[in-house]
Amino acid sequence: MKVSVGGRLVGDGEPCFIVAEAGENHVSNVEIAVALIRQAAQAGADAIKFQTHIAEELYNPSSPKYAHRVEVELPFSHYKRLMEEAKAQNIIMCSTPFDEPSADFLDELGVPLFKAGSGELTHHAFLRHVAKKGKPIAVSTGMATQEEIDAAARVVKEAGNDQLIIAHCVSVYPSPVNLSNVRAVPALRKRLGVLTGFSDHTMTSSAAMAAVALGACYIEKHFGLSRALPEGDNDISLEPDEFKAMVHSIREVEAALGTGKRFLLPEEKDLVKIAHRGVYARKPIRKGALIKAGMIAVRRPLSEIPADRIDDVLGKKAAVDIEAEQPLRWEMLV
Repeated sequence: MKVSVGGRLVGDGEPCFIVAEAGENHVSNVEIAVALIRQAAQAGADAIKFQTHIAEELYNPSSPKYAHRVEVELPFSHYKRLMEEAKAQNIIMCSTPFDEPSADFLDELGVPLFKAGSGELTHHAFLRHVAKKGKPIAVSTGMATQEEIDAAARVVKEAGNDQLIIAHCVSVYPSPVNLSNVRAVPALRKRLGVLTGFSDHTMTSSAAMAAVALGACYIEKHFGLSRALPEGDNDISLEPDEFKAMVHSIREVEAALGTGKRFLLPEEKDLVKIAHRGVYARKPIRKGALIKAGMIAVRRPLSEIPADRIDDVLGKKAAVDIEAEQPLRWEMLV
């Protein structure tokens, strides 16, 4: 299974798609948003993701959260500049829309991937609206029951979109590593038959690396310029150097995973001659003597007759005189 995101393949046999979740860490400042794009690219992220919303579409105006959401909105007029910057930095820009107008705007802007946050998992009309855009969609699963996850996946598929990535997620900010439960990544894939990833809210990279080792094709991690910056999710985000270290560790894990097939590496061949054992004469053996166990030994380095062929030597006769500690050769035996 694979999907294409902005020309990059995500899925089986491909490098894990690593997303720097900048969210609203721009604190409504477009220059900070540009800096986030540049830093995410330098850190090795495949994509940077923001959050796009219209406050009155998301919250009731009487909610205490409403005023905050108004404050952290990044005007739609800035997004074209951000897309251009992302292209210049060779990093994919995407976003999490929280309402239909924002999804429509992002679609027209040309984002190649939609993200549905955990809070929208049960908002089926919204999932259906986004799925019908026909682009890859990653859906986070924080706060959800298995039945709710099943239903969300079904909604996306029934909308005609098979480009689904289910992102296992724990909605605790920050999340202790022991709550990560990354074994859910392969379990969700097996159950739903879709690509799976991990939206990581821990403050280290251990859980993300474990998820990759278990088959996650998508990793999302909060990313900010500095935890000292106010607003947004800066206080629970990795800073650029930390994110870069995580990316490096994930790539090392991928390199270490290999194919699972066992074979002798070319780099091991020289050591075989030193470390493997061969069959040697333990004592002098005279021509015509019947070879018995006490007359031979297995020693390093490897000789013509390897240790695993010792049973083929026993019971044969010496065709020539053999000196003690001499490595045996087949021509010495009859």
